[in-house]
Amino acid sequence: MSIVVSVETFGLLNRATEANEFKLNLSEGSTVYDILESIHLPNKNYNFIIIIVNNAVSKFDTKLNNGDEILLTMPLGGG
Repeated sequence: MSIVVSVETFGLLNRATEANEFKLNLSEGSTVYDILESIHLPNKNYNFIIIIVNNAVSKFDTKLNNGDEILLTMPLGGG
């Protein structure tokens, strides 16, 4: 069985995706990590990615459910 989740990316992550908002079909039991792997980010260092699932800060191992809304972004810095 599969689930469908909505994903929205911000900032530098937009460069890694064809659109900043999209839907993904995933296997039941998938996690946020599976999303990151499926969008083929050029740098596999995910430590700086901020993950929001259904308006709550989440972790890579957060199990996803059908209809979940995921926001992915990275903190901005500068001087």
